Amino acid sequence: MIYNAQYYPTSSSCFPITIVLTQKQIILNAFTPKNFQKKINFDNCFGLTYSKDDLRTKGTLKNVSDYIPFLLKAPSQTEIDNLKENDNITYTTITIHSLDIPDNNRLNSNNDYEEYTISFENAKNANEFYNNLKKKLTIKEDRHILCILNPMSGNKKSLTVYNELIVPMFTIANITSELKQTKYQSHCEEIAFNLNLDNYDGICTVSGDGLFHELLNGLLSRDDWEKARYLPIGLINSGTSNALNINFDITTSLHSILNVIKGNEVQFDILRASQGNRVFFGHLSLSWGVMADIDIQSDRYRLIGKYKYYLAGMFRIIFVNKYHGNLYYLSEDSKVEPAYEITNEHEANKAEREKIRLERLNMKKNTNKEMKKASSSDTVNGNEQIINDEVKMSKSNETLNNLDSGSVTNKLFNSKYNKDHIGLGPKARYTNDDQVTEENLKKNWEHVEMNFTSFSACNYPFLASDMLFAPEANPQDGMIDIIYTDTLKVYNIMLDDGHGTYYKGKDNYHVKRTKAFILIPDNTKTGEGGEFGVGLVDSKGNKDLNHGIFDLDGEIMPYEPVRIEILPQFQNIFAPIGMDMNCMGRTIRK
Repeated sequence: MIYNAQYYPTSSSCFPITIVLTQKQIILNAFTPKNFQKKINFDNCFGLTYSKDDLRTKGTLKNVSDYIPFLLKAPSQTEIDNLKENDNITYTTITIHSLDIPDNNRLNSNNDYEEYTISFENAKNANEFYNNLKKKLTIKEDRHILCILNPMSGNKKSLTVYNELIVPMFTIANITSELKQTKYQSHCEEIAFNLNLDNYDGICTVSGDGLFHELLNGLLSRDDWEKARYLPIGLINSGTSNALNINFDITTSLHSILNVIKGNEVQFDILRASQGNRVFFGHLSLSWGVMADIDIQSDRYRLIGKYKYYLAGMFRIIFVNKYHGNLYYLSEDSKVEPAYEITNEHEANKAEREKIRLERLNMKKNTNKEMKKASSSDTVNGNEQIINDEVKMSKSNETLNNLDSGSVTNKLFNSKYNKDHIGLGPKARYTNDDQVTEENLKKNWEHVEMNFTSFSACNYPFLASDMLFAPEANPQDGMIDIIYTDTLKVYNIMLDDGHGTYYKGKDNYHVKRTKAFILIPDNTKTGEGGEFGVGLVDSKGNKDLNHGIFDLDGEIMPYEPVRIEILPQFQNIFAPIGMDMNCMGRTIRK
């Protein structure tokens, strides 16, 4: 399809333009003095807005942003209502909003936002272009997304990212958002545990991997975890690096917001970890030894961003500890059958969620005028919001009977949240007590006894923004990649520069693909080291009373025997459209 129009690079200049819509791109051929051509991938577009012609005749406007009423600033409810009321006919000027994502997927900064304002001869042509383009943009509109953040964590930019980037970009994409701010450790987990899932079409943390880990554990610890696993969740960068999004080739806040706007849901493997009757869930990895020590110690240096790992690593590779323990694992070709098969009802659940979404939209449309007036009584930075204790809602007409079970009253009297993780969520398939017997371990499980210096069990290739630790890991293959060694020469891990070649050609590094494993460190709980101690062996073979760390997704677990298995393609997570699972995170290395 080809269209002729006028292109406005600024409010005071315009040039003839030809627009071509292909299967995957918008091609703009503008007849400017330099005759530029621009190709915009549909996957990089996050919305279309439009304005009346008379807005550009004022003559005082300096750039296009001045007359797009909600470009990177919060819209007023009046502006939103006017847009909806005039959804057809009256507009002839359309602005395409997109991100300029290069072929290597690395956005240079949060300034890679682009807009192209085009004016048509009449409203008929504008509407035809608008409707045809909108069909190709694959944006899931009219969704309600919950955003959870800790305003005091990391570089303390998460609230700024929400107000200045998420709200305006969501508004352009016709998506509403609700904000919950955490106030104490594990608060995000508690929020997720108590939510009314029917109120949301997705949940995102504006954070690093830690808060996302809490969200995952809160959802999968619920009684209705079978329903919660299908609700898509995502992570929006708040300025600090994180491992999950780097595996998706996402490096900036804008790119991560675009990922949520596109709404592409992918089912990823999840780690299930158990210690006695306690159950934890992880999306990324479990580490023990030097990698866990570096990860936890690096938190002291978070102000220097991604370089915190290198600073922490300098200390740990000089003073390398060995941790004696036993590893049992089920290899990739093991014939051991799972206790049960995980069912996949993704399509049925998706249809049910769509039905609930439409019912919720209809409820909002029928909300009476008094409720609308009450819901817009508080204004923050020009953005109409409902503030209900710790809940801030943007562009939402949430009614009283739509409040979630995580409200303050329900938290005090009805919450079943158990911070000790006792016996919750999906049951074990390979590591329950009936399967983990001495006889079965000897017969069906591989066994390694070693003085470990480094042990990592990985679900994704990248464990940090610049650490490609498990190059062959694939979060959809139903396997855990474990990499371990007893060598004291672990400095090559830090010198690898994120290329994943540190263990190549080295006999003392072991790489295994497993369905499940059991890790038993020496002298835990009632052992020689005291309640939290371990038998630590240094390079001279002397025992000490220091202790090691079990690090699950960057969070410290109790230091005692742990059983871990994979839950294949278990949790819906927002992921880029068309992502190749076999080369996750590699694009930025090219």
